[in-house]
Amino acid sequence: MGLQNFKGKIIDSHGHVGKWTNDSFSTSGLLNFFNRRYNDGRDTVDSVVLSNLDCVYAPEGKPYRDEIEGNLSLIKECLHNDKLIPLVVCQPGFGCPTNIELLLNAYPHKIKGLKFHPACLNLAANDEKYVPYMELAEKYRKPCLFHSEVVTDEAGNFVRSGVSDPEKIYEMARRFPKFR
Repeated sequence: MGLQNFKGKIIDSHGHVGKWTNDSFSTSGLLNFFNRRYNDGRDTVDSVVLSNLDCVYAPEGKPYRDEIEGNLSLIKECLHNDKLIPLVVCQPGFGCPTNIELLLNAYPHKIKGLKFHPACLNLAANDEKYVPYMELAEKYRKPCLFHSEVVTDEAGNFVRSGVSDPEKIYEMARRFPKFR
């Protein structure tokens, strides 16, 4: 039996633009991919939740671009396309919550949430450096998305030891009960 469409709208919840190692991803390339892949008259991509890899990947110990520069670039690309839903990337340990607050004040209706990449920043998801960002998200009533990972051993058994461990994310989330 072949794949059947469900005649519905698709929301891609994990899209990226920007630079990752030797690859670069653009919003136009992403939209072109979705248009070719899904817009065949049956299923359509309704929206794509995006973050900028330039603010995430830290090949030399720090991200390519800072919180304002990288996120502003993404927001500007998303301003005229309702399919693109930006999540601003936060850089605890490198950035400052004030940077994110400036963006939230400048684009209150466009920014839909905050995104964290603990593994890329090599900062455990329950580290105190996340707290001011979480407080900011709570103040502006914006959801937070942590990129998680579960480490397994050679036999496929779960080993919860990574900095992006879901248990560490859960520990941080429990500290902010207004999000429940």
